[in-house]
Amino acid sequence: DMGLTMPADYCFHCHQETLETRPSHADFKFDSCATTGCHNYHDNRALYENFLLKHADEDAFLEEMVGLKRSPLSAVTDEALSKADADGLAELSMTDSLGDVTLLNDWATTAHASAGVNCSGCHLELSEDKAVESTTLDGTWNRDVSVQTCGRCHEGQMETFFEGHHGMRLAAGLSPMTPRDARLSMHVDASHRELDCNACHSGHRFDTKFASVEACLTCHNDTHSQSFLATSHHAAWKSELAGEAPAGSGVSCATCHMPRMEDDDGNVWVNHNQNDNLRPNEKMIRDVCMECHGLAFSIDALADEALIQNCFAETPSVHIESIDLAKARFEEKQRKKEARSKKK
Repeated sequence: DMGLTMPADYCFHCHQETLETRPSHADFKFDSCATTGCHNYHDNRALYENFLLKHADEDAFLEEMVGLKRSPLSAVTDEALSKADADGLAELSMTDSLGDVTLLNDWATTAHASAGVNCSGCHLELSEDKAVESTTLDGTWNRDVSVQTCGRCHEGQMETFFEGHHGMRLAAGLSPMTPRDARLSMHVDASHRELDCNACHSGHRFDTKFASVEACLTCHNDTHSQSFLATSHHAAWKSELAGEAPAGSGVSCATCHMPRMEDDDGNVWVNHNQNDNLRPNEKMIRDVCMECHGLAFSIDALADEALIQNCFAETPSVHIESIDLAKARFEEKQRKKEARSKKK
């Protein structure tokens, strides 16, 4: 369950004294250290005693989100481009069967066009001796845009994509991952799809809203994924898309599995390693769950296997004692401290 290969009694061999120093642990099984909601070795991003105490009395549902929120589409910049500015090769067809300039219409509405990124910015591969800012179309025109091309501007997204299951084959110089390679249940008609940037950010629209839910469910057909559509999380997501709720208030697949990160310069971007917080799932607590929920509720929810299967459509039916134990230990230490003070 930890995603590690180690003996089940590994912790016990060094920490036998815990049974004496912490009476609350006396009846715990020797192989339960990593499954009680407390200890996750070097993966314990949230669960240590001081942190448990700090957030011990939080409500199950916080009054407002406290994490990194999504923002609406960036405002048009001085470098913004329109369809008339497109510099695609003349011999390339950019129209559909009805003569509509579909690709240009899609591109012109994106953040790329708003930021001044033209067709050649993605499709033209310049030789090393040519300046990137060259205004002439000298170079090799690539119909397909590689992950590395996207990574020229989206470096963090590319690097984290390579670290996850979706991109690990490309990172190793192999052919792209496809849903047919998955162990989870996938839609049969999606089995041939190659997982690169375009698999989720399709066409020339690179629609992040589509990539946040619909792209996931195009491939994933397991119980957890398909149950999402019947949850309050999805209802909140639909409300945001309909303009009935503020930007960043909805919860999508990406909200939990590809959370936003902030670098040292204050730039906010999406972690594209969708496996980063899955094993153990307690790694989701700090990055995801606690944006909306209290710590105790989050720990209980992630320990409830039935709740995981129905994609958190209900409230937890199990209770993990992590915070209770931390509070009891703290109170005992306080009593002993007060007792020593009285003796003095």
